[in-house]
Amino acid sequence: MSWIRLFKSTHYILLPTLAMSLILACGRLPNPKFSYLPRENTEAGDSIWFTNQSRAGDHFAWDFGDGNTSVEDDPKHVYFTPGVYEVILTATNDVGEGSFSELIPVNDPTVLGFVASDSSGIIQLKDAEIWVYADLEDLDNQYNSHFHGITDSLGILFFHNVEPRVYYVQVIRQEEKGRWVYRGFTSALNQNKVNRFTVPCIWIEGE
Repeated sequence: MSWIRLFKSTHYILLPTLAMSLILACGRLPNPKFSYLPRENTEAGDSIWFTNQSRAGDHFAWDFGDGNTSVEDDPKHVYFTPGVYEVILTATNDVGEGSFSELIPVNDPTVLGFVASDSSGIIQLKDAEIWVYADLEDLDNQYNSHFHGITDSLGILFFHNVEPRVYYVQVIRQEEKGRWVYRGFTSALNQNKVNRFTVPCIWIEGE
């Protein structure tokens, strides 16, 4: 067996080569760890940002638990289906490798939906523009809309991964002889649910 001499002041200690190798390697094995945002009410469709907090790692491999992987240091990932996913981060260096995992619950998205119709609520209005605001002042000033979109052929428009709150809404469908208009507000949205509102528009001639 070979030996290595360690000097300390005027004394020395003899250690076996294997024991010395273990001492030198101690603390050099990767210590993987990560955090992610958002942590509260992560929804399907949200962009999840992972922050690598590993120590002593040279290379990293991520397994997001849904069949997708990454070798980026700080990846971004989107889950499109609700569920609980085990995310595994494996870190490697010249000594070896280590892994860290965490279960991430992914909830149903909070959805805000509108059905634009005429004043009777019977005829749906396709190609109607919808602006959604956070408060009445923004609606009055038509400033800083949170969401904007155009209804489909059935007069329907959905916004996904929204904050569960009250929203203020303006709907306009312009036609040759006038336009359909709606202004109002929603009730408070239910989190992780589809919240669908019918917005009956009134007809304004000549504008």
